[in-house]
Amino acid sequence: MKNGSSHGQRQALCRVCGTSVTVRYGTAYWDLNADPVLFEMAIRALAEGNSLRSTARIIQTDKDTACDWLNRAAQHCRLVMLYLWRDLPVTECQLDELWSFVHTQGASPGGG
Repeated sequence: MKNGSSHGQRQALCRVCGTSVTVRYGTAYWDLNADPVLFEMAIRALAEGNSLRSTARIIQTDKDTACDWLNRAAQHCRLVMLYLWRDLPVTECQLDELWSFVHTQGASPGGG
């Protein structure tokens, strides 16, 4: 439940243990030493297909920072997907289109 703010960060109070934590705890924003708006803009630009270098130019930061932010977002996405898919009752999964994509990429010059 909401519990005010500390150092400009909104806080939440755990109803079970009574501990106060920032609402960013457990998110990609946790311990982010940058403006969240720039972080969001960078991740959106990368998700739209911009390169690391062009994203870094857009948000006026170093390409290594953009790469670190991409890794931060990717790691968080991985954790969310693992959590959400943990008990997913899948009995069948068709990967035909994925295999076609992988096969095409491997057959193209310079493909992986």
